[in-house]
Amino acid sequence: MAVQLLFVRSIDMHKSVDGGVEAISDAEINDHFKWLLKGGLGGLGGTKSSRFGAGGCDRHLFLSPYPNSEAIAGLREAFGAKRRGNPTRISCLIRGSFKDCEYHEQKKIPGKSEFTGASIRISSPIRIARDLLTDPDAPGMGAYVDLTIRSYLFEMLGVFPDFSVGWDESSSEASGLQKFVGKLFGVDDVTVALGRVWTSFRPRRDSAGMDPISPRGRENGDAIVRAWLTLRGEAVLYFKDAIVKNEKGVIAKGELTRGVDNCIRYLSDGVFDSGYTDNSYSVELQKSQYIKELPDPGVIVNQLFGIPIPIRGADVLFRGGIKFPESGGLVIAIHGEPGAGKTSIALGLSAHLSPFGIKTFFITADGKRRDLQAKISQMISDRTRRLSFFPSDEEIQSFIYFEEIKPSDLVDEETPVRLIEDIRKLSERMEGSRNVERSFSEIGAPLPCSGIVVLDGLHDLLVGNGSDSIRHLYDLIAALRSLKLLVIVTSGRDWKNNARLDYLVDISIELGQEHIDEYGAKPDRRLILSKTRHQLSALGKHGFRLDGDKGVRFSPQINYRLEDRFIYEPRLPDVERSKKVLSIAATLDQREYIRSINESVGRNSGSVRFSDVSSFINIFPGSHILINGRGSSGKAGLALKIACAPAFKSKYFNADALLKEPFVNVLVASFLYSQSYYDLLHKRIIEYMDLEFRSVFGVDSESKMRVVNPDRFHLKVIHFYPGHLRPNDFFNRIEWEIESARLNGVPYTAIVIDGLHNVPIQFPELEKHSLVWPQLFDSFRSRDVTVISTHTTLVVPDAEDPRVTTEVDDRRSEPLRHALVQRVDFQLQIDPFNPYLNLTSEEHRKMQEIILEYNIEDLFSVRVLTAIHQNIPHKTMLWSRSQLVLFEDPRYEQNKQLSLRV
Repeated sequence: MAVQLLFVRSIDMHKSVDGGVEAISDAEINDHFKWLLKGGLGGLGGTKSSRFGAGGCDRHLFLSPYPNSEAIAGLREAFGAKRRGNPTRISCLIRGSFKDCEYHEQKKIPGKSEFTGASIRISSPIRIARDLLTDPDAPGMGAYVDLTIRSYLFEMLGVFPDFSVGWDESSSEASGLQKFVGKLFGVDDVTVALGRVWTSFRPRRDSAGMDPISPRGRENGDAIVRAWLTLRGEAVLYFKDAIVKNEKGVIAKGELTRGVDNCIRYLSDGVFDSGYTDNSYSVELQKSQYIKELPDPGVIVNQLFGIPIPIRGADVLFRGGIKFPESGGLVIAIHGEPGAGKTSIALGLSAHLSPFGIKTFFITADGKRRDLQAKISQMISDRTRRLSFFPSDEEIQSFIYFEEIKPSDLVDEETPVRLIEDIRKLSERMEGSRNVERSFSEIGAPLPCSGIVVLDGLHDLLVGNGSDSIRHLYDLIAALRSLKLLVIVTSGRDWKNNARLDYLVDISIELGQEHIDEYGAKPDRRLILSKTRHQLSALGKHGFRLDGDKGVRFSPQINYRLEDRFIYEPRLPDVERSKKVLSIAATLDQREYIRSINESVGRNSGSVRFSDVSSFINIFPGSHILINGRGSSGKAGLALKIACAPAFKSKYFNADALLKEPFVNVLVASFLYSQSYYDLLHKRIIEYMDLEFRSVFGVDSESKMRVVNPDRFHLKVIHFYPGHLRPNDFFNRIEWEIESARLNGVPYTAIVIDGLHNVPIQFPELEKHSLVWPQLFDSFRSRDVTVISTHTTLVVPDAEDPRVTTEVDDRRSEPLRHALVQRVDFQLQIDPFNPYLNLTSEEHRKMQEIILEYNIEDLFSVRVLTAIHQNIPHKTMLWSRSQLVLFEDPRYEQNKQLSLRV
């Protein structure tokens, strides 16, 4: 496994080279994956290799990590003679995996005075592999990866899920499982195994919740559950100093090995080898420092026993996957009015499950075969359809069989019986559907489902008009369940037998469209998950979409998205580092010179003098910041300047540290402007940042060296247009974008929410559901990200005296601002600069001279109202909206403190 080999090299570099993994070049990391150029992943089913630019491998594996560019489209370009050292997704993910790598230097071991111990914690290589294989722009694809890695773990650990419960002992399935007796685990075993883990991981009186545990445990369920927690990131691998034992487990006298060396041995010999014993290495598992509790057992059960659904948002709706009952078959009822999307969802589910080898028998009374075949491609996103293992439009026809039923075909009570027999014969013909031994040997464990049967619009045809004829549908579904199939039954929303049908089925879904009769409001598709039997699920109302090039996808309720984040510890601002952005300023007498070089930043930059105004505040990374002000004062520019600023430890505030700064990746969620507006701001801010740091660090003005590398600063904008934007759609779009950046290998370091004052005026649905804001910011708190929100207090100047202003729409916008104030670490106020505020007559006269000498229009006063872990400065700074730089306030002499009274 290439990731495993690379971990060995990286750990070794940690041990021997100062700077750890940063000492490894991107070229060195990329070299480990050159084999992919020859189609090393072709075995995943890449029959359409001509579609991809890297030897038949999926293109998402090799995209540039830059979120706003695909400049490095494939390995050939990334590994070219001149560009092999450029970052790739692979190199960025590997580097990121070591970001939280921890070492613990221990005291000298008794009897070994020359030896100092060193333990180490790392993420599991299978977690990195999972991230690498998942397409950042197709979140649902993670289901394919999870199933692959799940089967890999079953095989490596030598334990398998027990799907035989409820089968006849004489059945072929049960007989095929006999040789695996003693290696199986059940649902109850998963719950018990999680309890054992939490016994060690939960904080107790004498424990901080970091007690290590064995990676195997005592029972079959322990091994797979603990491995799955490392895949999810809730547990990490822990290596400590250990006594070396020989093959018989006998201690070799005086032999000790370091934790780092143990780590290298473990990774070199194989991860999760089924022949592994606890005596072989000193590897243990520890709780991740960012986890405060383990996930719900029902989620882990669904992920290990269910079928993961490769549709965006389905992992939240079904809490990890659709789990089948012990009887084997599962029935889903989908109700809805005409045009609600019943047939589309059934088609989309069938198409997305086809790469698992699951075939579908689609029986319809509402459509034509050709129309349904043409509709399949519309249910699949373009990114998913281009995956190398996904069937082509032609190949997918071999996975989905269509049969049309006409009313004239159902002429007697024997029709359901004949239909059952036809389905039974088709089920037996489905390749591999009954061969349990083959499934075990090839993929580690059989799927709980061998096929899908869709009964689309047959309800009225089957039951007819007789009062007792509903039994025909009952008999049909019961027979299908016995075949251990996934059965999907669609019916009209107002069908009189829906209630009776819902008692029979395992999952009940109702589709509908809201606001369809409202003029000016876009129809909103809604999905109500009202019942799930045998499994944990996200009951309630959710959104879903069918239009566009992204296929069918779900928009889960915010509450369930927050449940997924609730297991993480809230991240507090990192007070060990600071952004030196609000304390670097020029004097006002240089403003005209800065204006003259506005279009050619960097030329003769040595003539501009910026200084570190240490008496102002430092912004800590990971903080939540609110920038409020009156009118158009350049708040978006100041927010971007803070977001883009790198963070330093005080002793490393120098040019060398800045050049080694990792990627700075900023996400802007804007209620104001589109991408082009922020792109221009971003470019100028980075140019001025280089100018400022060159001056502060004293770089020779003749030197052409840049201390800020623009290639390491990136920006992505989500522009929300005015309209009926729903809270869950807004929340999910931001969450998915954050996850996409993480999978790209370049997580967002800052998020800017720009133009919140427009929400009450232009986004009525968000205004109505004000709870979305504390929910969103709680989600942000669980991540290592700086969050900056901008809000404008709208004012109108008085016609007779422009100095007198009146606030506009105070009742609608102020509640939102007040809610934000309660959740921020820093609050900045930007107002038009009043040069005469609080000045004596003599100071007033001097200020008039300054105004005449230096043009001070377009300047705004920046005040600090709230600041965490530091004193609030009495002085202010001046912000130039047009020049995007800060100036020292001329009203304040050096070391003079003057309280502002507003």
